[in-house]
This record gives sequence, structure tokens and C-alpha cells, in this order.
Amino acid sequence: MVRAIQPWVQVVVNHPHPLNAQDLECLRVLDPPLEVLALERASFPEYFARTEDLCRSGGVDACLFERLEMGGLRPAVPEGVLAILDTHDLLSSHQESRSRAGVSTEGGFSLSKELALLDAFDLVLMIQQEEYGRVAEALGDKALLVPHPSLGPCQVPRATLSTLGFMGSDYEANPDGLGWFLQEVWPRLEGHGLGMHLWGTVGSRLGRPLPEGWTDHGFVADPEQAWGAMDAFVNPVRWGSGLKIKSAEALGRGLPLVSTSCGVSGLPAHGEAFLVADGAAEFAGAVLRLKEDAALRRRLSEAGRRLAARLLSPRACFGPLFDRLGLPKEHLTG
Repeated sequence: MVRAIQPWVQVVVNHPHPLNAQDLECLRVLDPPLEVLALERASFPEYFARTEDLCRSGGVDACLFERLEMGGLRPAVPEGVLAILDTHDLLSSHQESRSRAGVSTEGGFSLSKELALLDAFDLVLMIQQEEYGRVAEALGDKALLVPHPSLGPCQVPRATLSTLGFMGSDYEANPDGLGWFLQEVWPRLEGHGLGMHLWGTVGSRLGRPLPEGWTDHGFVADPEQAWGAMDAFVNPVRWGSGLKIKSAEALGRGLPLVSTSCGVSGLPAHGEAFLVADGAAEFAGAVLRLKEDAALRRRLSEAGRRLAARLLSPRACFGPLFDRLGLPKEHLTG
């Protein structure tokens, strides 16, 4: 989103503590570079005061909050400055998903309570269609569907499939799902000439040695390095909410995708653009189908690109937001 709006607005990042090396590496690819205001491990009152001073400086037209967890800063934004919340997902949906999977949650957080908090903002951005519908029903045109653009360089399916890939952070849902894949699915794939490659920080949270055939590449600032090395993407996450961005990005690059139901929540076209399997035997079977069927890989690749072009291009994702903010859309592609 920042990259999309940069040509038209000055973006200042107000951060409560110094950015880590990975954050800084990601910011270096932005042109022009962002202005980053980072405090030294600020307390909440210090962060609130700096946010209020920044918003009252006279040069701020809108304040974008990343996630509802930052909602405590909403009173720092004065009248006349647009308060926008980028939710990423509904916390109430997230807790429901954890509960269904038997994962512990920290107390109940109902949809009604969450909607009351969301209503304090002028605009509420949602990235997933189903969750957007729930919010729009209550908040009307305050809610805006703004998915994550996922079209990238097209990768033509290779003649053979040997490299499976997963890319993700060390957020707990990722090592949970990957741990299940390693323990329950991978033994059914051994001996079939496949390798499993990890990118991102997820490998650091697995807590066990990787088996033969697995490679952990760690964090990469340019994700295209990872996408270009994969023959297919697997997403074994078993709980969570919002749009699973890495699944969407795999489709947008034409990579064949095998996923759990959770890993493609919010995406249409089950069976046309990707394969879905929730049991270990079914998941392994879907991967082996891909390996043995080049025509299936081509069909999934083409359908995934069509889906991403229709729903997840920069224009499809950001057009409604640009209309609301009065920004020109000529540079938004797709």
C-alpha cells in the first residue's frame, strides 16, 4: 500500500521503537525512501504524545493505523485528520479459528465488541471478502475492501516438479502448520524425488532438526529470489484469519498451490486455481498429483494467474481506496 500511494503523498512512519535489520532491509527497496521516526523503546504515553504532536503539526492529512492493536492511539488523532485503520484481519475471527483448532486463546473477543472499536475510525480497511461483509453490514461505507495485491512476475511451470516451497514469518500459525506438514505429510512424500525449501524466519521456530531434503534459506529481502526457486507452493497452515497473503502471491506468480482450507480462506475457485486438502494423506496425495501431472500444473498456473489478475491486481485492490482518498489511479496497473 505504501508503495502504491508514494507517488502522490509524503509518507512518514511513526514507530515506537528502532526498526530491526529485516525491516530496514525491506524499506531500502522503496523509492523514494520513507521518512522513519523511531523512538527508543517508548512507553505508551510517550508514543501517544509523539503521535498527537505529529498529527497536530499541520502537515498531516491522514493517519493510518496498522492493526486494531494500535487503536489506543486513536484519541491522539484530532478532528480534521482522517483516521484509517488497516485491520489485516478480524481479531474475533482469529480467536474463533484458534478455538476450532484447539489452540489456546487469551479470553473471549466478540465481534460486537470489535465492531464497537472499529467504529471509532473514519475508514476501516479489510483484506478478505467474508470479513469485509461482516464489518460492512454493521459500519456501512466506513468499511472498505482493500486486499493485498498479489500479481508478480509470471513463472511458467517447469517440465518437472522437484522443489516445494514455503515462505513465511515465525508467527505461531506458520511453524504450527509447517510442523504438522513435517511430521504427518512429509513421511508420505519421502522417496519421491522432492525437496522442501523454506524462506523467511519460520524455520527458526520449528524447534527440531530438519530432515534430509529440507533447506532453510532464512530471511530474504527480495522475495522474488524465493518465488523463482520454487516449482510449487505448499501452505499447510491450520488456523488463522484474514487473507493468507503468501497463498495469494503464489497464485499471482503462476505457481501451482496445494493448501489446507485455512490457507486459502477468502479466495474463490477451489479446485480450479489450487488444490485443497486438510488431512495428511490427502495433502500428500495432492502434492504427488501435481508432481506426476504436468498438464494439471499448467492448468492451475493459468487459473491462478487469471484469479489474481481479476481480484488481486493493484487497481482491483487499491482502486476503491484511491477513489475514497481522491488520489489518481493512472499508475495502478491491472
